[in-house]
Amino acid sequence: MNFRLWDDCDMISFMKNLLLWNLTAAVSILSALPSGAQPTYRLGTCDWSILSPLTVDSFLFAQENQLEGIQYTFGTAGDGLDLRERKHRDTIRQTVADSGVGIASMGLTVLNKIPLSSSDQAEQLVIECIETMATLKAEADTLADRDLAAKVAPSVLLLPFFAKGDINGQPELIEATIVRLKRLAPLAEQHGITLALESLLDEVAHRHIIDSVGSPAVTVYYDTANSARMGYDIYAEIKSLGTDYISEIHLKVNGALLDQGDIDFLRIRSILDKIGYTGWLILEGACPKGMDRQTATAHNAIAARRIFAPTMPTALLGDWSLDLENDEPAWLSLSTDEVRMRPYIGRDGPWPWTQLNDDSIRFTLRPLRKEKGSKIFYQQEAVVARHSDGQLVGTLTRTANDGSETVEIPFTGQAIPPMPEQAPDLSKVRYGERISLFNGQDLTGWRPHESDKINGWSVQDGLLINTTPKTDFSATGAHANLRTEEVYDDFRLQIDFLIGKDRNSGIYLRGMYEAQVVDRDSRMQGLQGVGAIFSRIAPSENAGKVGGEWQSYDITLVDRHITVILNGTKVIDNQPVIGPTGGAIHTDPMAPGPIYLQGDHTSVKYRNIYLHPIISTEHISH
Repeated sequence: MNFRLWDDCDMISFMKNLLLWNLTAAVSILSALPSGAQPTYRLGTCDWSILSPLTVDSFLFAQENQLEGIQYTFGTAGDGLDLRERKHRDTIRQTVADSGVGIASMGLTVLNKIPLSSSDQAEQLVIECIETMATLKAEADTLADRDLAAKVAPSVLLLPFFAKGDINGQPELIEATIVRLKRLAPLAEQHGITLALESLLDEVAHRHIIDSVGSPAVTVYYDTANSARMGYDIYAEIKSLGTDYISEIHLKVNGALLDQGDIDFLRIRSILDKIGYTGWLILEGACPKGMDRQTATAHNAIAARRIFAPTMPTALLGDWSLDLENDEPAWLSLSTDEVRMRPYIGRDGPWPWTQLNDDSIRFTLRPLRKEKGSKIFYQQEAVVARHSDGQLVGTLTRTANDGSETVEIPFTGQAIPPMPEQAPDLSKVRYGERISLFNGQDLTGWRPHESDKINGWSVQDGLLINTTPKTDFSATGAHANLRTEEVYDDFRLQIDFLIGKDRNSGIYLRGMYEAQVVDRDSRMQGLQGVGAIFSRIAPSENAGKVGGEWQSYDITLVDRHITVILNGTKVIDNQPVIGPTGGAIHTDPMAPGPIYLQGDHTSVKYRNIYLHPIISTEHISH
């Protein structure tokens, strides 16, 4: 914490770590990891660092920025969402369940105004916070969802000593602090709470306090910026104090972004790897003058994820087409610094992940809602390992947040060849004879993809029409999608469509890549606008027409590169498409697939559907 900023912002902090608070919790966490597990770093942020203490806003911010935890403020009674009150604990607990972001730790930053070294009121506040954390743990023990229970039962309490609470260079205040900690430590031990001291003291002074108190419940909260500012050798101190003394760490640089300051966090990461640190890493400050803290923290979150990312096993690198036992199509991409996966629909990440050993990882997808309007979510986790014959093998586990159901779906994966280094030379492509996919009279050559859904497809006045009552933009509906009986490799597709205002549909190339079907003024713009390959490639301009007018697509797919001409304007020019789009019915780009039309969205009309197959093998790259 930055003692200079403290008075200006009246901030309050808290903290957490699971390594030193009690033996039972530590053993359960460590035993859950297989032998040879790699270090795993959980990233969070202080709620005061994003100027949203004692509210749910900090959890939502953390979710948006792929952080796993919030260091939550504990202030004087009645401040904001005060966790002394049951209704506020319930609110935060529900926010954690919905966002997936846990309470990393608690912080009593009010001690910067009410010094623990000299104030009975401060000592009483510490007692109240310990008791509140004990209540959170007791309430968590009643939850059926054990993952949620772990996220709402913080075990580390940050005790800061800055501003009015500063004890550095004042031996009498250090000794007074030891006296108070000796009174507080037994209560903390009783409830499995770690008291973590963050101050301007050096390693020697910290050791003196902790050894004098003589309790495993008293530890150091190490702040990289404050110690560096005092001139201490932070690399030597972290290594020397180790996990016996350090329970949690603030990642911070004074007056600079995390990856642009004078602290070598890659070196710190190397030291933490060697000492076996498994606690939380909490972003605080690291904000240049003139930049708002939310912008700075968002940048720092990206930097920290890169610096402290686990090491992806080399054998797993690349893209994979997954075959789930329940026949749900899925796609997985593993790079050196991130995991992306999409089972059928929804976002593809990136998702937080953990390296388990030299050939396997574990990662967690976002919660999946059971059905629209339901409060039941399924937390999705997948464990992936390298199989001896070159396949991926793993299990996708879905657990309901109310504990009512856990479903395990085994899967295997086949490697997808790397994307060609250069775009294909379209001047060398040769096409076969044009094929008419729609005869204007009936559905010959087409069939519904789902046998258990309503078929809204028909032919009227020479038009292929999908009729449904659905009018919203939600992902799926009760009506069936339509596909060609035949499957195709690379091709050129020409098709006319008519979509109403604020309606939504799509055309899938080989059942994998969705060309968005919406009107010019649709609210689904950008990577979801007309002319886009949904969520993958944005059009260079909006060449669409208003709802209710006929539009035309002329789309070429060659070597996983797509060219899109919308209403006579080229809006995508021979661009690579990385991975299938949401709603794909298969995920192997090397396999042929059908032309697939969305029918579970809104009503739409088609005409003049022609396909030119590519017959030449001479479409070599430049």
